[in-house]
Amino acid sequence: MRYVYENAEVTIAVSRAKEVHEGFLQDFQPYGYDSKTMPFKIRYRDLAGRIDPITIAPVKKIQPNEEYLSKRAWAFQERSFSHRYLEYGPHCVHWSCQSQRVCDRRGGRCSADQLGRDWRIFRVRQDHSTLTINTWHRLVSEFSSGSLTHAEDRLPAMAGIAERFSSLGFGEYLAGIWQSHLLRGLLWAVKLAPKRKNPYRRSPSPLAPSWSWASTIRCVYFGFNEDYRFPAADLLGADIRHQVEGATYGRVISGHLTLRGFVARVSWKMPKEEEPWKDHGFTQGLRRISADIYWDAAWEGAKKAHVYLLILVSNRDKSTRVGLVLQKRPDNNYSRLGIFCVPTVRGHFDKDRKKAGSFMEGKLEEVTIV
Repeated sequence: MRYVYENAEVTIAVSRAKEVHEGFLQDFQPYGYDSKTMPFKIRYRDLAGRIDPITIAPVKKIQPNEEYLSKRAWAFQERSFSHRYLEYGPHCVHWSCQSQRVCDRRGGRCSADQLGRDWRIFRVRQDHSTLTINTWHRLVSEFSSGSLTHAEDRLPAMAGIAERFSSLGFGEYLAGIWQSHLLRGLLWAVKLAPKRKNPYRRSPSPLAPSWSWASTIRCVYFGFNEDYRFPAADLLGADIRHQVEGATYGRVISGHLTLRGFVARVSWKMPKEEEPWKDHGFTQGLRRISADIYWDAAWEGAKKAHVYLLILVSNRDKSTRVGLVLQKRPDNNYSRLGIFCVPTVRGHFDKDRKKAGSFMEGKLEEVTIV
């Protein structure tokens, strides 16, 4: 896919059509269109002497465009690899290239947010110095907000972009995460929808290993920046089985990661249904530790459960540690439930930091996460 779009002179995209059978050359809705006050047309002679019809309509706040194509995850690579992008939207035609973005809306212009929307999609044909691990995480976050008919296509729909990053020396590709930046790559979190407190229910059939962002159908984000870059765990081994042998960037049947780090067994009490799914603590013996916990999916176990915390990274002075919340399986392997941050970035930080410091000291263990 990437070879087609990155070698094309221009890509024409039809974002206004809901499905392939619809046309796209109909009249656009005029700027400021209001069904209660119908607009009307008049003939107007411009300064060059040309006579053209113009639409008179009351100005109103423009609602977000219904751009169907841009919501589809499979179209993400097409937009990212294209040098020039001519997009037929519901209200106007957008022109995008490496240097500018304009629209042909008559009677007004798209807002700065509308014109700048695509700039937030980092062009993978930019200078290679701009393609950093932060760029990859931004791309994954933007891509994961798109919709897919088949949820298992998450990794294949990013394959072209992943292949480009691989050519820049990012190392081995492990089901959506780069081995060279493994610990930070594991710290993805599910972004909750507006007015929704609880995460979604986990899919009955696994889409990818639980530690991969491709295992969820929700939008994900990477919230821990360069401040948390000091490693606290080591990768001992990785085993990835692909659906098609040799398809490194395609669908994954299974994947195992073996890490060595400090693992703590703690008790966690399930919050009430109306409570948020973060800003909770856990207990270890008689001690209670404050923590931010971000769950991947709604908890479906007992009201009180034992979970395991694996520290991955910390900040410079080790006052804050971040890692994975794990559940032990009958086969003694672990599966991911979410991520945690100790102590919580809110509340009584100094008090919690002292507790967290004593809690995080202990024996290193080896864990295999599937």
